Amino acid sequence: MSEIQKQQEVDQKNYQFRIRLEQLQEDQLAIRKEQRYIEEQQEEFFQLQQQEQAAYDFVLGTVKQRSEPFLKKEEMRVFIFLQKSPTRI
Repeated sequence: MSEIQKQQEVDQKNYQFRIRLEQLQEDQLAIRKEQRYIEEQQEEFFQLQQQEQAAYDFVLGTVKQRSEPFLKKEEMRVFIFLQKSPTRI
């Protein structure tokens, strides 16, 4: 093999190496973009969970406030009923 052929072979391998390196760098960039997208989605999901929990807590608090007077009234009715009942349990 002549020196020219050896140099051409080296040049060809270097070219293939550069092409492969460029592809790997493009793949790495795509992976980083995908990773950023996933992190953004996770953050958005976390924010939505926080909003959902806040809404749940609000509704639970509202229901509790509204139901307490009703429950106290019913409790009093049951107590009075049991007091008037001829047969106590």
